[in-house]
Amino acid sequence: MNSRLSKCFFSLCLLLFVLTLYAQKSSLSVNTREACQQLFDVSGEEISNKNYAVALEKLLKAELMAEENQWNDLLSHIKNRIGTIYTYLSSFGEALEYYQESFSIAQKNNELYEKASSPLANIGLLYEKEKKYEDALYYFTKAYSLVQDTDDALKKHIAVLMANVYNRTEQPEKSFKILNETKNDVDNSVVNFIWKAAYIDALYTKGEVIKAENEAKHYMQN
Repeated sequence: MNSRLSKCFFSLCLLLFVLTLYAQKSSLSVNTREACQQLFDVSGEEISNKNYAVALEKLLKAELMAEENQWNDLLSHIKNRIGTIYTYLSSFGEALEYYQESFSIAQKNNELYEKASSPLANIGLLYEKEKKYEDALYYFTKAYSLVQDTDDALKKHIAVLMANVYNRTEQPEKSFKILNETKNDVDNSVVNFIWKAAYIDALYTKGEVIKAENEAKHYMQN
């Protein structure tokens, strides 16, 4: 009888030990950088489908993982994207807080220096949405200064954001100036298109209606 009880007790202990090891292994496999990146990637798909609640849930999980493991590059991107979701949901305060946290992390890391322009530009968009154009320009300009020595789509996109504000505030000459700094095409058709739209808008703002219409027709024909 005692022998049987001992065997049962040993089997139970062995089962608990195996289950504990399995749980630890499962936990380790989930709490990896790859898993965190996957949550981030999937959240982008959910945002594209306007499933903001699902995307936010995945990003909050990824945020916790990145914070625990000090994956600051991922963490900065995650916080920036969370800010974007709150922007879509018209939650200005929450969006601003996450963008600021994203920028704070990025600016402390030399490898993320240029990436810090993204949350700054997003803060600018928040203020533009609120029609606080002076504040918007401040952040757009600050973002542009971080990528000014580059020649990529991000620089051109930020230039367009600045130009749009200049157009709305009846400052076409400043709009032309920043647009001309980024007039060369980049490997992004959407950015090239919005650049052209901002340029044509600047012509209209300046009162050069015929030239604006000719530019528009020429662009559409090409």
